[in-house]
Formats: sequence, structure tokens, C-alpha cells
Amino acid sequence: MFETSPTEKTEIYRGQWKGDKRHGPGIHRNSQGDIYEGSFKENMRHGYGILRAASGQIVYGKWRKNELIKNTRSFNSSSQKASNAAKESCATAERKSRLALSRALGARRFAQWAVLSQREAYKHFALAEEKRKKYRLRLCVDTTA
Repeated sequence: MFETSPTEKTEIYRGQWKGDKRHGPGIHRNSQGDIYEGSFKENMRHGYGILRAASGQIVYGKWRKNELIKNTRSFNSSSQKASNAAKESCATAERKSRLALSRALGARRFAQWAVLSQREAYKHFALAEEKRKKYRLRLCVDTTA
């Protein structure tokens, strides 16, 4: 069993690398729960990005060598709730559009099957008509009904 000390840091990074360093777009999460999503250069925040602090504060800005040089906007937790609600609405709309697309594709497949069945039925009718003419059979139709 491994034990971790309270001072141990855990960092998670998902993104591009260059020479064993974070470089390019990526997402970084530190042990305090802060998440930075944006550009990296030489293992540091560099370029535009979003810092979501564990406290709930969100900072949008431009970074250079891990320092915020231009705060484009900052949100508190109530703004974050609105943002999350908008993201959730977007996800719901995407799910509904995927469902509609799935249903449309199912209807298309059914229509294609119906067209193929119609073609097969016509082939059988044409073959039967050909044999009827070959053997000079008359079409029997019950007119008493």
C-alpha cells in the first residue's frame, strides 16, 4: 500500500507536447483543483486561456510565461452557473439532433427497402405476364363479386 504525503502535488495534463514540455493547446489540472485550458509554451501558460479556480472564479485572459498579462473578463460562481446551464442546453440540443438524425436515417433505410421491394414485385409481375402471354392464358377476374 502506498501512502501519499499532504504536500505531494498531483498534476494532470492533456494536450500537445514538444521536447517533453507542454507546448500548444492543452488542459492542465493541479492538485488544488485549478484547471487551465489554453495555450502552453515551454511548460508555461502562454497565449490565450481560461483559468477555472477551485474557488469557482473563472479568468479569461492572455498569459505570458505563466503570468496573466491581460484579463479579458472574469466571472464569479453565479456566472459560472449560467455558463454551465448554457453548456447543458447545448448538450441537450445536440442529443436531440442526433436522435432526429438517427430517426431520419431509419426512415430512409425503410424507404429504400420499400423501393427495392417494389422493384422485386414488378419483376415478378413482368415474369408472370410474360408466361401468361407465352401460354396464352387469360387473366381470370371474378366479376360476380
